[in-house]
Amino acid sequence: MTRKEVLQQLLKEGTLTYNPNTKTGGWSKRVYEILELPQPGVRDLPQLAVAFRNIWPAGIKSGGLYVRSGMATIEGKLRKFLKKFPNYTREEILQAAEKYVEESRRDNYQYMKTAEYFIFKNEGSTLETYCEIIKNRELESAPQSNLRM
Repeated sequence: MTRKEVLQQLLKEGTLTYNPNTKTGGWSKRVYEILELPQPGVRDLPQLAVAFRNIWPAGIKSGGLYVRSGMATIEGKLRKFLKKFPNYTREEILQAAEKYVEESRRDNYQYMKTAEYFIFKNEGSTLETYCEIIKNRELESAPQSNLRM
């Protein structure tokens, strides 16, 4: 039996479990390699950084700073974000950024955060807040009960 088959069997039996809230994003790097699964935040990080940066308007300043941050800075901040919050998908991250940029556009970009500060500033993350909004959107749109207390 190959390593991959052994791991698949352990998963099937429930001996090996997956927990996305761990620092490793669920499993160790070696398990991802053996199962030939994409590691969260590793394989598509450059593409995610490009897509994320392209959402931000070019040439717009807020507080004296251009809101579209540099690629290296965005990639580094996204790497940190994905390590701290592995439960958010690429799609949720991009939708969160689109939502924030659209809201800022409606306000003529006044007080808009730079892309890097949106991801992380100090230890706070506005991106995490917006990802949570995106993730819970289905709950918000669910029909409310007509029961009265």
